[in-house]
Amino acid sequence: AWDATRRATAHEPTAHPPQTRQKQQRHPALPQGPPQPPVASLGFHKMDMVSGMMRSQLVIEAAKSIREDYRKSLDGLKASAKERLLPEIHRRSAEKLLDIARKNRGIYNKAAQFVCSVRGPVPKEYIDVLSVLTDQAPFQPFDQMETVLTEELKAPVSELFESIERIPIAAASLAQVHIGRLKDGTKVAVKIQYPGLQQQMAVDLQVIETALMMFSSSLPFDMRWLVRDFREYLARECDFELEAENAKKLAEQFAHNKRIHVPQAIKSHSSKRVLTMEFAEGLMKVNNISALRQANLDPFQVASLLNEFSCDMILVHGFVHGDPHSGNVYVRPHPTEGGAELVVLDHGLYHTLADEVRTKLCKLWVSCVSKSQEEKRRLSEELVGPMYKLLPTFLSSWFAIGSLTLEEAAEMRSGRYYSRISLKDATDFLAGMEERKSLLGMFHSSGYTRSLLQDLAYPEQERIFRCALSAEAGLDRDLFKVMRTGEGTTSTKLWFAYLYMRVLFSVYEARIRIFVYGSVYWAYRLVAWPVSKVKAS
Repeated sequence: AWDATRRATAHEPTAHPPQTRQKQQRHPALPQGPPQPPVASLGFHKMDMVSGMMRSQLVIEAAKSIREDYRKSLDGLKASAKERLLPEIHRRSAEKLLDIARKNRGIYNKAAQFVCSVRGPVPKEYIDVLSVLTDQAPFQPFDQMETVLTEELKAPVSELFESIERIPIAAASLAQVHIGRLKDGTKVAVKIQYPGLQQQMAVDLQVIETALMMFSSSLPFDMRWLVRDFREYLARECDFELEAENAKKLAEQFAHNKRIHVPQAIKSHSSKRVLTMEFAEGLMKVNNISALRQANLDPFQVASLLNEFSCDMILVHGFVHGDPHSGNVYVRPHPTEGGAELVVLDHGLYHTLADEVRTKLCKLWVSCVSKSQEEKRRLSEELVGPMYKLLPTFLSSWFAIGSLTLEEAAEMRSGRYYSRISLKDATDFLAGMEERKSLLGMFHSSGYTRSLLQDLAYPEQERIFRCALSAEAGLDRDLFKVMRTGEGTTSTKLWFAYLYMRVLFSVYEARIRIFVYGSVYWAYRLVAWPVSKVKAS
């Protein structure tokens, strides 16, 4: 409705307050002048700013409603009763957020996708409800999308394609995808950016940045850099020519692995807002276990392939896919060799780790597996500063042993640990992450992959084992060549065999330590709980 109002009033005079209208009526001879167009600011109009504020108002109202629902439903109840009610309240709240994301679109869909990537702190009901937005966001009529095609490719659709389906096969936060055929009969996937998307995002980001600026005086640090970084990421993600270059680079890095396929762009039918790519047939969601079994694909093999892709991408190449969720990572039976083939889509956002950061991350993985506590602390401090205790637990919860005390581990499990972190430490951490934002993007990407691996019931010891091997390979390119292609000198192959056994032994030793420390932890809880009750009484 607001979009229609904006179009209808784009060249009409701004309405005046009653006092001004009365004054004009008393002086009818005064010249009215030509209608003034809305004032442009940072690429958008006043009416766009108003519509952006209305979208943010919907979010505020939904937040108030959700908070009130939790308060009214849970106040005065015992812990057991709260546990029974919470799943239903979570689901109601998630459905409200889903409704907001569908109405507002743009960055609100991106925010919902981010929530789906954060397992652990986020209740399962939120993830179940919001995960539909990873590839089934609301789509727009083809008549509107056709305008973008014509504007970008400088020709009518009938001259560019033999045919193109009007209903998209997928719709996400920035674009939707249609199946088409070129004039030579080649089947393609045509990704078209939503019309007006960049303008809407500019408005929404400006509203958020303005709100942060208003509250900056009451905050001890400036958070506006987060919006600036997000704006930078979105600008890169909205550039489909850059996406085509990223896809080409990723395909070159994984050319040795015949089980990872990256569809390539057709440049003659692509631009900054339109991306035409080869069509990949027979795709299944990588975490759809029932579909995998129906296609005679082993979920464990699929998970191992996904984990190998993620580990090599981060630790060996340092070129990290920004959104490897279930709407962008698919699997299909390999067309020639049998087994599974991973198909990776949507290459708009990548995080490039500086070689120094990637090397430290590899060494940190090695030190965590080899139990080198001093090295682990030193590398963690160099990477994230005062939050060094948490970094190993970001890699794996197994690495909490040696990083946290039993008491800290108990607080981490209950979510109370973060109260230990001082405001200054949090400020220094955020300020440091501005300089190391690619590392933050890497953790975000890793969160998506770990969520998919959890869906596939992939054992944590296997994930740690493969990550540790990739970390060793990331420190020695000859070792990587032996590990992935089997080619190399005899001495390198013997060194790899030694490292393989050492890492394998360390991981299984860590599993034993987890069992022992877990037993001590629960014994501590059994003793500490009645003691705390006695103290409380």
